[in-house]
Amino acid sequence: MTSPLNWKSLKLSVMVKEANTISNALGKNTVFCRHDKIDDKTGAVSSVQVQVRNIKLGIATFWSLEKFECKLAAMKELYESNDRNKAADVFYDPADEWEPDLLGTSVSSLSRRRSRSFMKNKRISGCLSEIKLQPIQNIQTSYISGSQNKSSICPSFPESFLPGICKESISSALDLLEQNHEVGKSIADSLLTNLFIIFSGVSAISKAYEQQDEECQENFFNLDPAAQSYSIRIISAFDQIVVLSKLWLNNVQKCPGSIKVDEEMKREIKNLGGYLQLLLQGCSSDISSMVTEAWSKVNQTVKQTMKYIGHLAVVTTADISFPEENNIPASSLQ
Repeated sequence: MTSPLNWKSLKLSVMVKEANTISNALGKNTVFCRHDKIDDKTGAVSSVQVQVRNIKLGIATFWSLEKFECKLAAMKELYESNDRNKAADVFYDPADEWEPDLLGTSVSSLSRRRSRSFMKNKRISGCLSEIKLQPIQNIQTSYISGSQNKSSICPSFPESFLPGICKESISSALDLLEQNHEVGKSIADSLLTNLFIIFSGVSAISKAYEQQDEECQENFFNLDPAAQSYSIRIISAFDQIVVLSKLWLNNVQKCPGSIKVDEEMKREIKNLGGYLQLLLQGCSSDISSMVTEAWSKVNQTVKQTMKYIGHLAVVTTADISFPEENNIPASSLQ
């Protein structure tokens, strides 16, 4: 009666080994291993998953067996085709919920802010039960951005900044509606403008995240209304990039020499969306390695997308009148 289970275990073991071999060959810093999910009440194995560990970023997530099998098939195809451009799609899924990888991490070395973010995760909170936070004594009200004297205990803001931010977003959309009627305003111009909004927004959020107090126990986005505002601007700009690029590329496909650039630009925009999700989750879950990686990847992707826009603008003889205030410093894109 146990042979089917043994066969499934053996099959999974072989699949995990194969996935690790491909990951190592492609230099993806990703390690796979079996994870038995234990039922809290019975103590028995309720289900089997595959743990995905990103060694470079120190984060981990879990895939179902079905998802792992589909991903492994994609890994094999990627390995055989040797197309490194598709590697990000295979080893990273924007829908994944990443968490800090505690393997090899000393609990005593965690700051109060880090332990707070870990305790929010049910799967690993048990490992941190020994952490005892200092009692709250002096609560000072100061924002994490621009504050000269940061309090070790950050304030809690019960009021919501969302309505004001949404009003601001609507105003920006209405401004865009008027801008579309400007003479000489091309789709390429609009794409570049929205790329600048994303670049500057991600830069501001990353900087604010780095400057927050290590001992702060509040969620990053709860503390800084500017970070919330930048987040909505970024998502709004990305939505516009998707719509405008789709409209533009549908017309560009008829032009000779644009097919390859067309596909590459679509891929870069898709990657950009994934990196933005990585940034937002990293800030929300307080995983600094994710924030740093996302900022670096967004930087590279924006630069590459701008090149493709320039190439297609030449092919389609589209005018580009990108304002000077929207110029991205060359040093920031290296």
